[in-house]
Amino acid sequence: MSELLWVAVPDGLRPSGKASIRVLVVPRLAAGSISDFGLDDWPSTLTGDAGFQLRTRTSAGEAIATHRIEHVARARSDVWTAFFGGDAGLLNEWEHKTVTPPMVSQTCHDARKAATTYRAVTRKGAQNDPAATDAVIRTEIAGWAAPLPAAPPPVGEPPAHVPPDFHRTVSTLREHPAVLLELGLVFELLVDVADLGLGTSTGGRALSVRCVDPPFLRALVTSPWTRYELTGAIFRPAPAQGTTSGIRAGVLDLSDSRSLTDPTAPPEPGRWAISTFDVDGVVGGLRQAAHDNAKNPPVHATMPSIRSAGFALLRPGRHADFAHRMRLGDLHRAADSMADAELTADDLVLGYRVDVRREGSAWRSVCERDVTYRVNGLAIGVGREEGHVKPFAAVRGADGVLRADEVVLRWDGWNLALPRPNLRGDTPGPARNPEHPLPFDFDWDSEIPRGRLPALRFADRYQLRVRVADLAGGGLGLTDLQGNAAASASVTYRRHDPVQPPVLRGPATFAAGAALDRLVVRSDRDRTPDQLHADDPDYPLTESRELHPPTVPFGLVEQHRVLDALTDEQSFALAHQAMHADAAGSGLPDPVANGVMAHVPKAPGGPPAPLGDDRDWVPRWPERRPKKVTLAAHTDPSVPVTLRWRDAGTLELTLAKAEQAVVELSSTIDGELENHLAIQDFLANPPISPDDTKRGRNPVVTPPRRILVVHAVKRPLVDPRWDTPLAVTRAHHDTTAVLNPVFPRSGLDTDSTGRLDVAAVWTEFEDVGAQAGPGQRRVVVEHLHSETIARSDDQVTRLAVRHEFGDTKHRRVTYTLNAISRFREYFKESELDSAFEARLPQGPVNVLSSARPSAPAVLAVTPAFRLHRTRPNADRVEHLRLGQVLRVELARPWYETGEGEQLAVVAGPGAGTRMGRDPLFGTPSVVTVTPADWFRTPGAVTRLTLPETGQQVTVVPYPVSPGGDRWHADVELSPPAAGQSYHPFVSLVVARYQPDSLQGLQLSTVVTADTVPLLPDRRVVVDRNGNQVRVIVSGVSPAPLNRLEVVLESCPAGADAEALDLVSDDPAVSAWRKVTAVTRAADGAIPPITLPSATGRLRLRLCESENLAGVASADTPRELGQRNVFVDTVLLPAEWRP
Repeated sequence: MSELLWVAVPDGLRPSGKASIRVLVVPRLAAGSISDFGLDDWPSTLTGDAGFQLRTRTSAGEAIATHRIEHVARARSDVWTAFFGGDAGLLNEWEHKTVTPPMVSQTCHDARKAATTYRAVTRKGAQNDPAATDAVIRTEIAGWAAPLPAAPPPVGEPPAHVPPDFHRTVSTLREHPAVLLELGLVFELLVDVADLGLGTSTGGRALSVRCVDPPFLRALVTSPWTRYELTGAIFRPAPAQGTTSGIRAGVLDLSDSRSLTDPTAPPEPGRWAISTFDVDGVVGGLRQAAHDNAKNPPVHATMPSIRSAGFALLRPGRHADFAHRMRLGDLHRAADSMADAELTADDLVLGYRVDVRREGSAWRSVCERDVTYRVNGLAIGVGREEGHVKPFAAVRGADGVLRADEVVLRWDGWNLALPRPNLRGDTPGPARNPEHPLPFDFDWDSEIPRGRLPALRFADRYQLRVRVADLAGGGLGLTDLQGNAAASASVTYRRHDPVQPPVLRGPATFAAGAALDRLVVRSDRDRTPDQLHADDPDYPLTESRELHPPTVPFGLVEQHRVLDALTDEQSFALAHQAMHADAAGSGLPDPVANGVMAHVPKAPGGPPAPLGDDRDWVPRWPERRPKKVTLAAHTDPSVPVTLRWRDAGTLELTLAKAEQAVVELSSTIDGELENHLAIQDFLANPPISPDDTKRGRNPVVTPPRRILVVHAVKRPLVDPRWDTPLAVTRAHHDTTAVLNPVFPRSGLDTDSTGRLDVAAVWTEFEDVGAQAGPGQRRVVVEHLHSETIARSDDQVTRLAVRHEFGDTKHRRVTYTLNAISRFREYFKESELDSAFEARLPQGPVNVLSSARPSAPAVLAVTPAFRLHRTRPNADRVEHLRLGQVLRVELARPWYETGEGEQLAVVAGPGAGTRMGRDPLFGTPSVVTVTPADWFRTPGAVTRLTLPETGQQVTVVPYPVSPGGDRWHADVELSPPAAGQSYHPFVSLVVARYQPDSLQGLQLSTVVTADTVPLLPDRRVVVDRNGNQVRVIVSGVSPAPLNRLEVVLESCPAGADAEALDLVSDDPAVSAWRKVTAVTRAADGAIPPITLPSATGRLRLRLCESENLAGVASADTPRELGQRNVFVDTVLLPAEWRP
């Protein structure tokens, strides 16, 4: 069904007493052309043939106006023909278009949260507590953690171009009501107020404009009803009952709006809120910062920049407005006919016209424009009009989803109906796509009426007012409203943008390690910067950088009022300078940045207290000269860093050797412009002093630019040396050992040492190979540990070095420390790395065994002895046999617990070694439990606890020696004279013993060896008296004494007496031959022996045998049938021969 909707829009009362009704014509036609519906010349039909009827529906019922209706003719046939005489007069089938409600972001909630965040961090930053401020910034930013928005889908191909038909052209021109008036698609009727005042106002009133002539048009027109309100001064569309849109008598009621940065505002906003900062920008920055900080926590927490952005009017819960508008559209589409529809003020909104009032000034429209429209060169609609802001704008993304936010409009100091001009003039502006020609040539020129735009300035208070532009282009004019009843709250406009630090500039190239924000001077442990510079001129004696005032965009400069007192020529010259600013920063200086604060915070290894001073920029804005920062060395090591302004233009920094410092350069704030800043709101209620903030010590308001100044030295200033003894931590059965070195300041200079490397070397003891033996293998670990050394003020530095051995053995390890300079990067790569190191071996470290040894495998225990031969004087020879020795033979392997493993004899009560008398002989008894002091040992006797019994025992250690395929240890006893017995039996209790073990792990389980006898000690003294020798043999003997025979023997002349062992009577054999023999008497006396004259050497052979009958056969030689106790030979000196 084809129809023309005539939407009647009440448009106020005229001075003539008439009421104005504008009628919007909305075509809904079938496919074809406009001529099919008699619309070839619609202005002529409207002006010459159309007849109108006004109907009202009130509490008095439905009525037809009885007074004459006057049509105000404005439609022009030439304009109609220019637009629709060609292809634009063609028709595509009209169809309802359905749109889903957009996704609306919670801008107001985010804006309130952002304002709260910046208020919190600004207040904390104003208290000049850097650590607390850093913590608050991190906490506040972490509160913005949220998944980052997904990457937008790729932009698809744009839809194919469809030339606009009549419906689309009319729809597009609806944004230009002045053109619709010229086309007759909006026309004005003047009616008598009496026809509108029927019934009571409380019952609600509605009107409808009908077409009565000509008949074809009457059949085509459909007229819905429009609710209206009528008073002595008002005739406007009426809002629906219970509406929440806020439309009242043609305006939006903004009276309950609040500024989001007002410290006295309630926590929950009303129906409207006002923001003076860029909400999307700061919210996106906070969420990105939360993501980045969680992934890579920064050294210094910083706030994303916040930007002042004029006044934004926010509608909390705006998604409900969109949904309500969609529901109204659905209701109208569902109706059988629009003739029964009743439209309200909410249905008839075309847009919003915004007024701004600067305190002390009149209201000004920021939608006014002087415009001239043209179609095919024909001027139409010349004059002043007001544009509008669309109240329900949304953006369709590449994914096809509509999105919107809660920002209804924003005024940033420019006209809302016109784009900002490009003062640089280097962009062509919008242009028509030649590939998509229109069937008509439609364009327009527009400009802001001179002197009508309010100025946006910091520290001024402003109010907003919003008038409703209806679908017919009508609505209240600027002068139709009196007073501020529906206006917004009065809000002071403040600057949120941080005052940036000075801009740093430097030379085109830098020495090694230096950078724009890193200044370096260099020396060495025993060389000055002058000497190093003389060696290599590439290393400068001093470094310097330039400091330039921070620049800001021209708009920000303008809002600080600094241009207001200038002439147009002066201000345009500054605008030109700002617009043509290049990357070097030749724009306009920030008027608020009054000077430079240089601050060196307290830091480990740095100054013990903060340093700081500031200087103003000179001369005054905008002619500000750069400043200079220089770095040099000084020689006083007790003063790490100095900072001073030599004059207004030069900041001087000096450093001692190996010192470095972070210098925070920030801007101070001009006291005259302090009230321009948002700190006025953030630091109020309750008030916090802004003094530190004005001095540049609030990182939120005046973020610093940090530069690093370094006095680099090649080698660490001291050689590395840890305190001894070194503490070593090792747990039971741990294969690692943890060294816990402590370094005094004289042993580790943390200022110059950036890394400490640890190497290790030790000898590994191993019982490997075919024969037993202490195999020694040198082990070298070049890179055991490496640790970065932090700068510190502590008197000692403590480290933990973990050494993994792979087993639990004991070792003696020598560690070498290599201190590596912190400043290698500040010298040329071509220099040898060894020039940046200080290497020093440390004393041996005893790493204890962490596991208990296994029990030794005892192969045998045999009696043994030690021989000592001496000649105290020319006439005496002495031989001593220490016979109280037991040789314990042990199975391989040895050294299972590492170096120093021994055999331990366990003595004392309990599980100790035992001894007993030989019952075959008359000899004194001995103690059963062998005391520890009866053992002679080169080691240290100690007391240990046997884990198996919990008993304490005495441990007597003995070293072991290799012997063929086994090891042995010689256990020597030395009982006192009163405790000696002849030939006692001993049962040794032994264990494997590692003295260098963790407490409780030194001793293995004990092993009881076989019982074996001890050989008696024997001392032989031979004295010469003339041609006789007398022999004395002493030592513990049984009663009666054993048989002792002393035989004098001689060897042939020329024979090697010391190498000759054979005894024989055969003269043909070179051997010892018996000369004479004596036997010891029962009382122990041995007769003297006369030495014969002989050509060969002489010796005495002694043989002591026990008085026990043997079991040998009769033909066995006597020597083989007796049990010999002692056999010895004494070679008499050659000069003893007579």
